[in-house]
Amino acid sequence: MYKPLVSIIIPVYNGSNYLEESINSALAQTYRNIEVIVVNDGSTDGGATERIALSYGDRIRYFYKENGGVSTALNLGLEKMKGEWFSWLSHDDLYLPEKIESQIRAINCYHLDKHKTVLNSWSTLIDKNGKRIRRLRGKIHGFYSSEEMFQRLFSGNSLNGCALLIPKRKLQEIGGFDPALKYIQDWKCWVSLALEGCDLFTVTDELVMTRVHESQQTKKIRSLHPIEVDRFLLELLDKFREEPIRNQVHLQTVLFYTTKINSKNIRLDYKTTLKAAGVWTRPVKTKYLFYYITGKVLYYLKRVYRAYISLRYRA
Repeated sequence: MYKPLVSIIIPVYNGSNYLEESINSALAQTYRNIEVIVVNDGSTDGGATERIALSYGDRIRYFYKENGGVSTALNLGLEKMKGEWFSWLSHDDLYLPEKIESQIRAINCYHLDKHKTVLNSWSTLIDKNGKRIRRLRGKIHGFYSSEEMFQRLFSGNSLNGCALLIPKRKLQEIGGFDPALKYIQDWKCWVSLALEGCDLFTVTDELVMTRVHESQQTKKIRSLHPIEVDRFLLELLDKFREEPIRNQVHLQTVLFYTTKINSKNIRLDYKTTLKAAGVWTRPVKTKYLFYYITGKVLYYLKRVYRAYISLRYRA
């Protein structure tokens, strides 16, 4: 029976309000071959975050660093971890006790490739008081090849990073998390893993509780999102242009994704690349038109829904 060491990495910045609850959920895992690493990303809360972490003694491993953003904290955790598998837990989120055990069991039961499979699970939202938030969202399940994983990542929804279990070696091969990004560093990482040949398997249980509250950093930097997305899509385009015929499915996938966001120039660049490669066929044109029309509708519906969620649960 495969029972590898799993490293749970908790990056934290000024997180004294929720950190203890998060650490407790990590230590409460029914899968016992784990280590818990807390990385303090230069908190400025008078030592409150550090005092909580140090109170656990040798039950966790604790590291302090100068503030550099969540990517740098995760990368330090990746550098210091001893396990074969990397599991990210935000300081304000929670794992259910069976999170790690369920994912390791899936590796054994379904004979998944432990060198290149990313394990996923379902998750649920909670408010600042831990009350569940109902949301309308489709749930993926089962096995996705690396190509299917790539397509899924450009379907309009990313993966919940805290619901994943990732082979350490694959994270190292792609260089970990991009410290230049403040908003989409997780999405870029998952896309890079798919391009590196990683498959995806989802355990169909809600094993993570993701907290929604006003002090979240992502809420404060949302204006950077479009800029970072455009830069990343151009970075991918440069990569795919090297072999446009071989990468035509990837080019089409990203092109269809651009119909859902306000990136007109990026969309035209992808269309031009497909045309120049001679793969702008009638079926592709028809599918593009369909995505363009539905994408615009979905874009505005999502904006309305996100505005409703923000107003409903910010109190």
